[in-house]
Amino acid sequence: MKHFTYFTITNSLLLLLFGLTNTFGIAYLYKRSEGSFLLSIGLIILIRILYIIILPTGTKLVGRIGTRSSVIVFMILLLLSNASLILVDSSIFFLYLWIILSAVAYIFFFIPTALFTSKYTETKTRGIQMGRISSTILFATAFAPLITGEVLDRYSITGFVLLLALIIIISLFFVPKLKNIHFDYLGGLKKFRFNKSLLRGSWIEACHYSTRNLGIFWSLYIFIFFDENYKKFGLLLTAITLFSAFVNIIVGKYLNQHNKKDIIKTQAIFSPFSWIFRILAVNPLSIFFADAFHSLNGYIRESAIESTAFDLMSRDGHKEILDEKFVVREIIINIGIILTLSAGVILTMLFGIKSSFILGIIISLGYLLI
Repeated sequence: MKHFTYFTITNSLLLLLFGLTNTFGIAYLYKRSEGSFLLSIGLIILIRILYIIILPTGTKLVGRIGTRSSVIVFMILLLLSNASLILVDSSIFFLYLWIILSAVAYIFFFIPTALFTSKYTETKTRGIQMGRISSTILFATAFAPLITGEVLDRYSITGFVLLLALIIIISLFFVPKLKNIHFDYLGGLKKFRFNKSLLRGSWIEACHYSTRNLGIFWSLYIFIFFDENYKKFGLLLTAITLFSAFVNIIVGKYLNQHNKKDIIKTQAIFSPFSWIFRILAVNPLSIFFADAFHSLNGYIRESAIESTAFDLMSRDGHKEILDEKFVVREIIINIGIILTLSAGVILTMLFGIKSSFILGIIISLGYLLI
């Protein structure tokens, strides 16, 4: 149980780093590039493409050095990649460096995290455990947007990078408590192409993470709506996060009392409405309502999807899920994210940023296919 607690805290802090990068980091790049979606969201697409190209080779290294050591490598790489953003104005080379280091860092985070989740959660109580993870993440990140907005407004990108460095340093206190799991990555991914449970689990996660990353467009819409003001942007995100945190407390218990597959399909009915409300949002109150409704559905769906996906992936009798399965899962998820963000950028450039929200409506229907 102690290992699960340390993992939950570490995972919460590291996911906070991703959340801040995908909101404030992208907002900064958007503002710096004078409103270019290619030079902001387009860079995230490049990172994801590079990530899946080097993933199979990188997984071998993760297996050799172990999961705990990999997370430490991830934090070092992330620290270096974020630091390179400070020097972007002096040379475009540092922007390329940020892309490369970020892609490499992903390898040392997502595979170890998936293995830790498999090891530290049990099928019977996975719903409650996933709910705890989600709740911890929410409470840990509640005031982060408010603080980040203030830091960016006063100290620009240098202050933002130092804030991320502080979060990384705090994480280092908990990482040594995790187990250093070693494995031999054998490759041979083709053997899983007919594994229905793996493909179903990866499909619902691809839908889920595609819509989550589509939220980058929503965050940019809020940022633009508030005249690219970091303080107002952070204040609204904090209010929404606090609301979601209190609602999410009951999610884990609810999941274990109800069929998770039914919950996912029910969410497929409600999720399109959350994107419709976002399309209709035209003032601060409607923006808060739209995002609160989306967050309510999103966090209930997230815990159900994560626990369902891991249950499906472990159906073949393995107590812990094979690392090869995680590589297949990561490739499928990231292909979905790449296609979604690419389509979103194209729609935004042709018809405006709200047109990208239509993708959220379409992808939400994908949950009905499980």
